[in-house]
Amino acid sequence: MSESEYAQEFECSFAAALVGAYYGKDIEKAEADGRICAVPYDKALPVHTFWDLGISDTMSIWFAQILRGREIRWIEYHEESGMGLEHYVKVLKEKGYVYEEIVFPHDGAARELGTGKSRQETMQSLMRGVRVRIVPRANVADGINAARLMIAKSYFDATKCKKGIEALKSYERVYDAKNQVFQSLPKHNWASHGADAFRTGAMGMDENRPSRENIEKYRRHTDNDVKVV
Repeated sequence: MSESEYAQEFECSFAAALVGAYYGKDIEKAEADGRICAVPYDKALPVHTFWDLGISDTMSIWFAQILRGREIRWIEYHEESGMGLEHYVKVLKEKGYVYEEIVFPHDGAARELGTGKSRQETMQSLMRGVRVRIVPRANVADGINAARLMIAKSYFDATKCKKGIEALKSYERVYDAKNQVFQSLPKHNWASHGADAFRTGAMGMDENRPSRENIEKYRRHTDNDVKVV
């Protein structure tokens, strides 16, 4: 019996990582390190959003601020279903953040039959002045490894990211009951959407660390001194 199984079975620990969970131990360590806490929005830094796209299915969005070379601050997580991009543009604008970019997974480049436009193009027309970028399709295992590395330098707002954190903790491999082994593929369930949006961030993170020029650009949005790191 693994440590997590023992904690769940005999110590009634609901915080213990699920057996077969990809990020369970990583989130446990973040909790132990005090990196799941209050993470306020810093007006000195722009916000990046990372998405998992859905219409009838769940649309998931992570909101992050990136302190160059040091830490990633996840200030909010949002998900819902059955709404179009116009609705999510309204959601973004109502939050009052200053956005640097919107990052879609590879399917954001697919063109819709009704309009002939991709969701990237539609979002770009709705959010003028904010870059909308596509992360190319990549191997799922590579994305999961990148996400693990990213969690190690991440801070999560305990309240505003609560559902996203639960998704990361519950993202797990498919279990083959017949052969009593875990398969290499992730299980598609409610947790997949938040985890996939997070993986979009992991695979697109290297390109979008704020430069000195970007931080200077957003200096006017705050009364505080802005430290360029």
